[in-house]
Amino acid sequence: MKKKLIRMSLLLATLLISFASCSKLDIEEDQIVGRWQTSKYIYQFNEDYSGYRTPRDFQEDYPLTWDLNVDELELRITGVGESSIVIYETWVITSISDSRMEAYDCDDPDETTVTFNRI
Repeated sequence: MKKKLIRMSLLLATLLISFASCSKLDIEEDQIVGRWQTSKYIYQFNEDYSGYRTPRDFQEDYPLTWDLNVDELELRITGVGESSIVIYETWVITSISDSRMEAYDCDDPDETTVTFNRI
């Protein structure tokens, strides 16, 4: 009985560790650094956690700072509009490669995936 309980405990621990490790991507900051574009914006993410966002149909750069928290890309975009308001966005990254990143906006209840292509 004791051996069976120990085996069950080990199996349960293994399952819990497996599920926990599958829930988040293992993303490094250097995978984010560079220039990316979506259908609406061009983003530049620098090594010093600065950068900019440029609307594709408008040639004005809006400065940003960024941070990576496990699989969440947190953006603080400043200078939007004449009032220089600050916009906060959090993107949950669902996949990333050298040339492509897919993510959804944390505030989007439908979790619509947006594709970022490295340029």
